[in-house]
Amino acid sequence: MTPIILVDGMLGKLSKWLRILGIKTLYAGTLTDNEIERELEKHSQTVLLTRDRELYRHAISMGYSALFVPEAPIEDQLSFVLKRLGIEPVLDMSRTLCPLCGSKLVRVSREEVVKEVPRGVLDRYEEFYKCTNCGQVYWRGTHFYEIEKTIEKVRLIMYGKVEC
Repeated sequence: MTPIILVDGMLGKLSKWLRILGIKTLYAGTLTDNEIERELEKHSQTVLLTRDRELYRHAISMGYSALFVPEAPIEDQLSFVLKRLGIEPVLDMSRTLCPLCGSKLVRVSREEVVKEVPRGVLDRYEEFYKCTNCGQVYWRGTHFYEIEKTIEKVRLIMYGKVEC
């Protein structure tokens, strides 16, 4: 079972990438250290990711699971976290969560998003997804291929080579 990840305010970009990979991630961008501790108390399977050394040390001393994430490019941070949590870097749209709010994405038809995306996008793309909570619409455009390239870099960092 994949744990719930609680990400502090210094790692917002990392939280989005974890959600893209389908990992339940709570972003504590506006929470104080005390509020973060209360969140850890509520969920026993939660792992705190932080760049705050003091918060990290305190969480560990209280018996919580925590990782101190080094300052590094996103590919390195992501590979660091995934390797330590034993999670494979796999992009699977059936598991991907909304990068903005962390809710489930569902595949929708072009007709369902006709008023929500630019006309050119409707003309060029077939596959659309919509967040069940915030309503954000996503499609497999050029940004999707950039996401795939980033995840491939994460695999290279984690495993040192591409398997054929």
